[in-house]
Amino acid sequence: MHPLQTRFDALVGAVGAPPDVDAPAATPRAELGAKLQSLAVDLAAEALPWRAEAPPYTRHLLARSAQTGATLYAVAWCEGATSPVHDHETWGLVAVVRGALTEERWRRAEPAPPRVTGPAGALVRGARTGLQPSDLLAFPAGHVHAVTGRGSALSLHLYGGLQRAYLRFDLSAGTQTLVPDSDAAAV
Repeated sequence: MHPLQTRFDALVGAVGAPPDVDAPAATPRAELGAKLQSLAVDLAAEALPWRAEAPPYTRHLLARSAQTGATLYAVAWCEGATSPVHDHETWGLVAVVRGALTEERWRRAEPAPPRVTGPAGALVRGARTGLQPSDLLAFPAGHVHAVTGRGSALSLHLYGGLQRAYLRFDLSAGTQTLVPDSDAAAV
């Protein structure tokens, strides 16, 4: 067990049980974000066991709430690797422990089609944001983005509920693929 495991568990335990994945949490997200940033700062001073095992990144599950499905991951990034453009079923908070991340946001140009494999509808490129150690990224459910790791980055990701699947987008083909989340199957 990691020496900070009680803090990992307390953080996911602080996420309330909202009636739906995008409702405000019982603990305000600003407070959760501050706790996540504090944890990232404390972890930055340690020799950490989490490494990227395959491109673009490797997720290491640190804690999960049995009540809400809220999850905390350490994500180890391969140098310069970029995630596919994807969405999230639930809100999330991301804090950089070491290295840096670049997030490129996308938005739908029209109402979202159903969350199934098929045509994606038009996506429009949005803002690009650089994240340094202890910076915080917050996003709502349905958020679409791609993330690139810089400098063998390590980041903490807190999700407000169980993500059973995500949509991966093929921008050139205009399609979306519903991908089951392998960690959700373990619940």
